[in-house]
Amino acid sequence: MPSDGGSTPPASTKINNSTMFKDYEIPLLRRTLIRKIIRYRQVNINLEVKLVKANKNFLLKLIEEIPESQIEEVIDFILFLKHEQDKKLLSDLVFPSESSIDFWNNDIEDEVWNNV
Repeated sequence: MPSDGGSTPPASTKINNSTMFKDYEIPLLRRTLIRKIIRYRQVNINLEVKLVKANKNFLLKLIEEIPESQIEEVIDFILFLKHEQDKKLLSDLVFPSESSIDFWNNDIEDEVWNNV
């Protein structure tokens, strides 16, 4: 029996120290993993940028090929898309402000401000 009063674990539960990471190895592994994740994200961002550029170039090529009689339609459609984007942006801004206004819209606040 060990002198500290505890019992030794059965042989099947003993940890093999040769398979464990040393304390100084864990930060190194963490840094290596973080670097790989950052590199992966950078590659994805670069691919997205290239895809956007390719799509814009394709769009410009299509615009160059359309007959002049359809240019106004294309402009109207692009303006429509921009308008929809602006509406979404505005609604994204309005929603939080409405929820904060609801905080002040109550009988207690009304009564306090009525007496000021």
